[in-house]
Amino acid sequence: LSSEKPTTSPPGCIAMAAPPLRTTQSAEKDLSQVTESSSAMKTMIARAEDTKKKAAMKWQATKVKVMQQAKLARAKSVELSSDKSVQATAASAVCGATVGGIGGATSGLFLGGATGALLGVPPALFTVGLSIPVGAALGAG
Repeated sequence: LSSEKPTTSPPGCIAMAAPPLRTTQSAEKDLSQVTESSSAMKTMIARAEDTKKKAAMKWQATKVKVMQQAKLARAKSVELSSDKSVQATAASAVCGATVGGIGGATSGLFLGGATGALLGVPPALFTVGLSIPVGAALGAG
């Protein structure tokens, strides 16, 4: 319907043959009901169809590009994870975090309990000594 010449793909865009888009029955019905005097309406409908075609081509090109990037990322991650030095570094990091976490938790438990028990000593006169174990439990927890 349009007298414009077909456009080429923009630079950097993967040129693909998009499947031909079919006009919907409602669009064909609209075109048939348009009188010859309203060429502006025909031009608008033709441009809308052209825009649909361009959007479909860009969508396909984007899908292809995303798939290529995903394959590239997968290949790089497989290559990196198969390296023995990377595996050794990751294992060392896990072991170090585990040992450090256990050490920190243990020292926190004992030092917190001791601090809580120490702070429970002054009120022990008024609580018949129950504030010492309660303070230790609160400090350790």
